[in-house]
Parts: sequence; structure tokens; C-alpha cells
Amino acid sequence: MRFDFNPRLIRLYICSLAVTITGCMDTSPLVLKSTYESLPARPNIDQARDKSAMACTINLDKLIDKRADPLTLGTLAGRPVRTPPNRERWLHQVFQRLDDYGVIMVGNESTAKVQIEIELLTAWVSGMYETKTANIVIRVTYLHRNDGENPDPKLYRGAVSSVNWANEDDEIQEMVDGAFAKIMQNLGADLRSLCST
Repeated sequence: MRFDFNPRLIRLYICSLAVTITGCMDTSPLVLKSTYESLPARPNIDQARDKSAMACTINLDKLIDKRADPLTLGTLAGRPVRTPPNRERWLHQVFQRLDDYGVIMVGNESTAKVQIEIELLTAWVSGMYETKTANIVIRVTYLHRNDGENPDPKLYRGAVSSVNWANEDDEIQEMVDGAFAKIMQNLGADLRSLCST
């Protein structure tokens, strides 16, 4: 048996299918939570915290968002991903969690062994077929150390990729938090090393 396919009908069917699928997708904006919740396994730094002489005290002098569009992190499957309404508070809250990586964040410069400035250069999410990715890049400038010379500014990058099962809020939030966690794990290790020299 032979079937003759009308090209016009095929195009109409494909367009109708695309409209149906798009209509079922959630395209409402996702606004990230203002709290950082994704905590990986903490490094073995309890003994350093127990000894005040070994405490690594860090002062965050400035946290600057240098992205061209600070309100948006990109789009996933037609859904805009946006920063929380209080963007500055969100970023400060994220980096205050460096406490979980073996350093002690202090507000007073005079009590800090190391003072740093953080610039957020990149923070975006994207998707390709069934995969979604979050990429974050920061630059850390060391303003002063109590002992020794300041290292050169350094870039830190955190990237997380995963299967985009359903483009749900929790999946995207966890992915962004995980990218920040990778950065802070590496930054925390470098800061502890500076404090010990």
C-alpha cells in the first residue's frame, strides 16, 4: 500500500504540534530564592575552628556585580531566570557562607588576616536539548594581608550541568547554588592557605 503525503499538510501538522507543545510549557519567569541553601560536604576544618590561633579571619570589603544585565541569569526552555528582588543582599548572603569552607567572615577590617574584594563577572544559565547548565565566574582581589605580599587577582569559576528533566524551579535553584558552592570551595581553600603562610 502506498501513501501520498501532502507537503502542505505535513507542514501544518508540524506547526500545530509545535504550538501545542509550547502551550504546555511553563514560560513564567523563575525568580531565585534570596537564600543560599545548597551546601556540599564540608571540608575537614573543624580542628582549625577549634584553635583561635589558627583561625582564618576574612573581611569582604566590596562585592561588585559587574554583569551587563544584573537582573537576569538567562533563559531555560523559554523561561527567564532572574535574580532575587534584593540582589545585593542575595549576593552578600551567598558569600557570607564562606564560613562553611574553613574561614571566619568578620566585619571589622582590623581583625581580619586577609581582606578581599569580589567582582561577579558572569552568572548565567542555559539549556541545550535535554541538558541545562549554570556558569558563574568571579574575580577576587586581595587588598591586604597582615603578613606577606598580596597575591595577584584570581578568577574562580563554578559550573554545573545536569539533565533538564522538567525545567522545575528546584532543579534550577539547586544548579545555581551548586555552581556557587564550587567557587566557594576553591576560594575557601586558597584563603586557608593564605592564612597559614
